[in-house]
Amino acid sequence: MPPPRQWTADDARRLVELHASGVTMAVCCEKMQRSASTIQRRSREAGIVWNGAIKVQGVQTKAVTNAERRQELVERMTKYSAGLLDRLEADTFEDLAKGAYGSESMVKFKVPPTKSVQQLTASVRNLLQTASELERLEQLHNSGSALDDWLKGMVRERIMNTSRTSDAESTGDRNASLGNGELQA
Repeated sequence: MPPPRQWTADDARRLVELHASGVTMAVCCEKMQRSASTIQRRSREAGIVWNGAIKVQGVQTKAVTNAERRQELVERMTKYSAGLLDRLEADTFEDLAKGAYGSESMVKFKVPPTKSVQQLTASVRNLLQTASELERLEQLHNSGSALDDWLKGMVRERIMNTSRTSDAESTGDRNASLGNGELQA
């Protein structure tokens, strides 16, 4: 049986990348050609939890769905706002008017009543502000934050330090045991 391969910094990087991509631990073992116990031990040392890998895929799918939904809402709000503006700019303006004894009926006006103009322009303003906020949320979501980048860097650094420490310990342990005249299995 060949001696076990040493765990390298490249292995640690690959482990982080595979976990971040959302694969399962079994797929990671297969791709890295390592045993499940090795991957599990190295993951634990690096602070990686594998039951979250499945959740990552779900969160990414949900994020895409939310992004599509936001885009659809922005388009609909913009279209509706354009319709309200067209109504204000039409040659005749139709609105409900109160008649005798509290009845209401549609009446055509040459110039829109002031109250109707105020209400429609307020509606247009609110729709466009909401659409703008949704677009801003999408930009923030796509850009990521400095905190996210910092956390990713910290995790990578911790994994690399753990990998270097364990490499040095395993090399030191082997050299020490060989120096004592013991055979290594």
